[in-house]
Amino acid sequence: MRCFAAVEISEQVRDSIRELQRTLPGQGLRPVSPANLHFTMKFFGECTEKDVDNISQALAHIAQKHGPFTAVVKGIGTFPTPAFIKVVWIGCSELLPLMTVVDTAFALSYPAEKPVPHLTLCRVGTGADYESIRQFVKAHEGYEAGFMNVSEFKLKSSTLTSRGPVYQDVAVFRLSL
Repeated sequence: MRCFAAVEISEQVRDSIRELQRTLPGQGLRPVSPANLHFTMKFFGECTEKDVDNISQALAHIAQKHGPFTAVVKGIGTFPTPAFIKVVWIGCSELLPLMTVVDTAFALSYPAEKPVPHLTLCRVGTGADYESIRQFVKAHEGYEAGFMNVSEFKLKSSTLTSRGPVYQDVAVFRLSL
């Protein structure tokens, strides 16, 4: 199964992001379904049951060493660059320390990444008006979707379907320091 570690968002933040998505410019954009909005901390890819057990043990250990915290979801950006946009996202800088710990813990088994705490608002496809997207990002660069209490993170599975990904919780890890 395809797996990743994620932080879910609050309903208040989800509602705010849903409103923001309604203002996205024009054709060629594929907004992420509100039900699928989350912050990915680490993507593990295809995992065996043994991999899932090992990942779960490591994530449980990480959760025991971190306490709950409050985070603000704000700041619009793009990947990979403003000149060539494939993803429009909103950030959450308070997630960076936890994401960095998770990335470091799995550096020997999974490719190390430079964590960028972000939630994908939409994917950009063919026919998109890149100038309108850049104007949208500039107009909303300081957008604040709200605060959320981060008291847990999850190991989730992802099944790809013709109608988009379907996510399921595999395990929940409560921050308990």
